[in-house]
Amino acid sequence: MKSTLALVAAAGLVAANASSTPTHPTLPTMWTSMVQEDEVGLVKESYIMVDRPTPANPSGKWTNFTDGSCQRLIYGGDNYNEARYLLGCDALPCCTESQSGNHLEYQIPNVHPAFLTKVEYGGSVNLNQDNAGKTVTTQCDVWSWSFAISKFIAFTSKDKDSNATLLNRWVVSAEGKNFTNDYFGYSPVAEAEKEAFQATFKVPAQCASAPTCGEAFKEGKLSAEHLRFARR
Repeated sequence: MKSTLALVAAAGLVAANASSTPTHPTLPTMWTSMVQEDEVGLVKESYIMVDRPTPANPSGKWTNFTDGSCQRLIYGGDNYNEARYLLGCDALPCCTESQSGNHLEYQIPNVHPAFLTKVEYGGSVNLNQDNAGKTVTTQCDVWSWSFAISKFIAFTSKDKDSNATLLNRWVVSAEGKNFTNDYFGYSPVAEAEKEAFQATFKVPAQCASAPTCGEAFKEGKLSAEHLRFARR
């Protein structure tokens, strides 16, 4: 009888602990943000993730230098229409690079199917970030998961007005190195603005007959730095 009661009590404790563990949030699939991007610097990003993109409903990410000098579009229209476009870099109207599959998904988790990994809750922390010399402190929840050689860590918070989940920091750890992106002014796209936002991911007209970025580099029209930016 005592052993039975002990088992029941233990099962209740496990159930209570399981129920007290927060469920991980889902990040928006359309957003804009200023990003302190690892190995790039401060950029403005616009992001749209579509699991099965089409030319009418593309998946993509714009990464634009804040001085307006250089822009990169990672574009996914479908399996036959994927590319990277570099615009305005070194006064080059456009050059292209190949893109295999969709762009990196910023989601918790970004592994499909999801049962191939387990999302762990790391608790609530005060995240300190350097935004142009000013320290920004935000209370964030920490989530982590792994797949193959990579470990992902996402720091998230809640918008005070809409209660939408916001991404504050994204970390990828692989082969002993951490790659960290910090987000400032992260803003999910409002429902009423989604159609207009989606239209901004069309391939620019000047890229129709553009050379590859590799060719432009060989001809001295593109710097090594911007070639790396196109390919990273």
